[in-house]
This record gives sequence, structure tokens and C-alpha cells, in this order.
Amino acid sequence: MHGLWPWSPPKKLQQACREEEQGSPISDPTVKLLRQHVHSTVGRVKGSNQSRTSLRSQLWSTPVYLRPWNLWITINPVDIHDPIAQIFAGEDIDLDKFMAAASLHLHLLVGLKHAPNPDQMVELLKQEPFRARIAAYIQANLRAHLSGLETAQSVKSIPVEQDIAYNRPPHPMVPDYGQQLKAFELRLARTEQVHSCQVRRCLIVSKSGGLRCKRRAPFTCHEKDFIDEGGNWGQRRVYEFMNGWIPGILVNVRCNNDAKLLTNGRDTMNTTFYVAGYAAKPQQMNYNISAVLAKGYAVHLTRLAQGNNTLQAEVDSLRDQQRLLLFRLVHAINREQEAPMVISYLMGWGDTYCSHHYTAIYWSSFVGALLKAIPLLRSSR
Repeated sequence: MHGLWPWSPPKKLQQACREEEQGSPISDPTVKLLRQHVHSTVGRVKGSNQSRTSLRSQLWSTPVYLRPWNLWITINPVDIHDPIAQIFAGEDIDLDKFMAAASLHLHLLVGLKHAPNPDQMVELLKQEPFRARIAAYIQANLRAHLSGLETAQSVKSIPVEQDIAYNRPPHPMVPDYGQQLKAFELRLARTEQVHSCQVRRCLIVSKSGGLRCKRRAPFTCHEKDFIDEGGNWGQRRVYEFMNGWIPGILVNVRCNNDAKLLTNGRDTMNTTFYVAGYAAKPQQMNYNISAVLAKGYAVHLTRLAQGNNTLQAEVDSLRDQQRLLLFRLVHAINREQEAPMVISYLMGWGDTYCSHHYTAIYWSSFVGALLKAIPLLRSSR
């Protein structure tokens, strides 16, 4: 079984470990080839860092090919106080304690059809009528205030309804539908959209040693919805701990949500960088990939040595042994997977929904084609 590779893996991987700890490039060509095969393989594994890197490329290439994104939306479905769970369990379960882990949530990058391109947006934002239209759009779709949500006292006077997510929205045919809808939105905003800073939820240690909210609460308050010529915008917010929301999502999905308008402002540019990084955030980096590969290889040899006759028959050929090695090394470095995501992958649901089909174009192929077409470029390099 040790004839899998024509060299002694522990020694060369140990050398690679030391080089990686020192921040030096891997010198051994065989280890470099092994890492190349592992990374090529793991790129096809859902949820791996390599697959997320591909997603990040799609996020950046889409606005380059089409037009910039216009909205960044987050939806957090409610996973507690579900009466269906009570019925199936046949018990009165305190789901606040039973379901302590956070549920999956949905991030959306939305491009609005017929939206202006960046050059057009710069010129249009100089016009007061256009800015007034965007302010009206913010007021209707990106809300952060309702009458009754002015102060901490007025907010506390509205009761929190834990099971409001399982209420029906008002019937649109009733005579006072508008009033019922507004009252229902207020109840939902009180229950789902009020931010409360807590340790181990949003409070993190700052550089100065104090605690700060990673969601940047308290939020900036504004007297009215606005957007300026630079593309910087704001929602009307009176109470500084009110999260913004999309009324249509809040009323119909009845869960916490948030949205950001993406224009040409500097804050929006920073948000776009954050979006691309967060939506495709990688697993926590293993400190030393070579060390993880060495450990995975040791497990591989142990499994082969302890295998039964059936396993031995499965790995008779060198090719099968190499495939099995790559399989185990890939799982050694791709180990940080949340249970709901694993279930999603096994069911074939994936972790993204795309409106377009993407084909990877590798820079090395482009350079190769360019050098083949223009050989003189080789001598000028």
C-alpha cells in the first residue's frame, strides 16, 4: 500500500509544513502537484472555499457584463414557535431553548430591469425630479419608521407577539384593508425589526478593548427619506434601534429582513465589497494546509492497512488508490459544513439561485491564445 507514491510522503509533507509555517513557497514539486490536484478536485465540491471563490467571480462579473446591482436584500425566516413542530412532537416544547442555533437565511443581489447604468446614474442624480422619485421609492419599499416607533418607550408599549409569524395577513377584500395592513405591519416591525444588542449575538470586542455592535447599532437617524447627488441615501428613522425592512416581505413572509439600495455613493461602494465577501464567505482558514494534508494522508494509509478484503478489492488499481486518496484529502480540508447546508447539498438544492448561466474563462487560456496569435509578445516579455 505504500507504493501509492514513489516517495516518502511524511518527510516531504513535513518539509512543506515547515515552509508554510515560515510563509515560504512550497519547494517540492511533488507536494505542489498534490496540492494542485486537491484544489482542483475540491473546487467541484459544494460549499468548499474554491467553489465559493467561483461564486465571488460570478458576483463581480455580472455587473461588469450587465449593469451594477441595485438592491442587497437579506431575509431571515422564522424557525421558532412553529405550531407544526408542536403537533408532530405531541409535546409543548420551548422552541426558544430547543432551537438555539441560527437558521439559514437568504441573501439576494437584485438588478432592476431598465435601471440606469453608472454613467447615466451620475447625470440623473444631479436632477431634483429624479432624486425625488428615488426618495419616494425608498419611502415605499425600504422603510425604517412607522407611527408608534419613535422612542424606546413607545416601542415597548407595543407588545411582542412571538407567534406573529404564523398569523395570516389581512384579507385584501375587507373594507378597511389599508388600516388593517398598516396595523399588521406595525405589529410585525415591533416583533421582528427592533434590534437588541447582546453579547454572543452582535457585540464584539473592538480594537480599544470595549464592546461594539457588529451590525453598527445604534443606527443613524434621519428626519426623511433622501438621496443626494453623490448617491448617498438614507431612510427615515426616528428610533435608533429600528432595522430597516421591505414592507412587502415583512407582511407576507412575516420575518426579519433588511435591504440596501446600491447606487454610486461611497457607502454603497463599501457595501458592494462587503456583499461580495459576505455572500461568498469562505470557511475558516486551516492554519497549515500541508499539515492537514499530512494528517489526511496518514488516515488514508491507516484505513487501507486496516481494510477488509472487500476494501482491498476496491483499491487494487493505482488509479483507484489515488482517487481514494484525493477523496480523503478533500474532506480533510473541507470539514467546516453546517448541518442544514449538508442536507441542502444532499437533496440537490444547492446554496445559490442564479438568473444567468456562467462559464469560466481562465486567464491562462486567454494569455496562451494571445501569445499563439501574436508570437512577438513572447520575446517582449
